[in-house]
Amino acid sequence: KLLSAYPQINRICLNGRTSFDYWRWLVIPSFTDEIDKELLADVEIIGMPSTSLAHAALSPAVKIDAWCAALNKR
Repeated sequence: KLLSAYPQINRICLNGRTSFDYWRWLVIPSFTDEIDKELLADVEIIGMPSTSLAHAALSPAVKIDAWCAALNKR
């Protein structure tokens, strides 16, 4: 419904690996008919580093840079 209501959405950034996995396992299979698949065809899906402080594999600066780059893409 979100993509139908806002067709100008062209990128979805997913916060962390778990959200990306849920997207693949739960959301993508829900796009069953051709209209849904067409809505998703032009949307870029990006798995981003988690902003959680518990995920310390990357520094906050690296996470900020990654998110800024993804959000500023044209």
